[in-house]
Amino acid sequence: MSAPPASAGGFLMPEGQGQIIAGGGYIEASRSFNQFGKSVPTPTYRKAAISGFAEYGLTPSLTIIAAPTAARMQAGSSGNAYSGSDESAFGARLKLWGTATRTLAFQALVEPPLGRSNPATEVSLGGPHAFAADLRLQWGESLSVFGTPGFLSLEPGARLRGGGWPDEARFDIGFGLRPTPRSLILLQGFASSAASAGPLIPRTAYAKLQLSYVYDLSPKWSVQVGALRTLAGTDAARETGPFVGLWYRF
Repeated sequence: MSAPPASAGGFLMPEGQGQIIAGGGYIEASRSFNQFGKSVPTPTYRKAAISGFAEYGLTPSLTIIAAPTAARMQAGSSGNAYSGSDESAFGARLKLWGTATRTLAFQALVEPPLGRSNPATEVSLGGPHAFAADLRLQWGESLSVFGTPGFLSLEPGARLRGGGWPDEARFDIGFGLRPTPRSLILLQGFASSAASAGPLIPRTAYAKLQLSYVYDLSPKWSVQVGALRTLAGTDAARETGPFVGLWYRF
């Protein structure tokens, strides 16, 4: 799970209202994209994760966010494994501008230095969990496609990393449609690129696609099922796997 299941980026929660999304999933990769972007066989990488994503409207222009995540990861041999926090983040989203159908916001999430710090596993499992910050602009727009309501979100940003690892440029995109009042189809894309930081840390990049379906059981509860796939990259695992989610609005 490269990102929590979410609604339109940039839209804020109404004051005094919030939502919690609890999810779980599994991804596996037995091939990776090499430095030339070619898919090649590699030792199998596995990751099982549970995650939470909570947001609450503190004011009409400020939404606070908590996104804890725990995972079990293994790359190749059983000794090259990790269990614990995985990019857990906390922060807020601030409205910069908006109309009834369009919103521009700034989101800042801080990742505390939790989790793995074993140099023997850092490279194969994606780096140490030193301090990091995810900063991004978020554009959200409500729209209609042949009479079907939906939304589009664009999120350019950067993840600033400590521990000697390179910063990442990130760009996420989301598109959602409601074919029925209780159904939501979500198509999300996640892209990242980071420069090299020495012979053991090559330049990395990836583009991932996530498709999911959300069904409203009631005004407060929804269920979600979907899958993620890495479409392209350089020095990145070709991940594939399913996930499920449970949404609660309050």
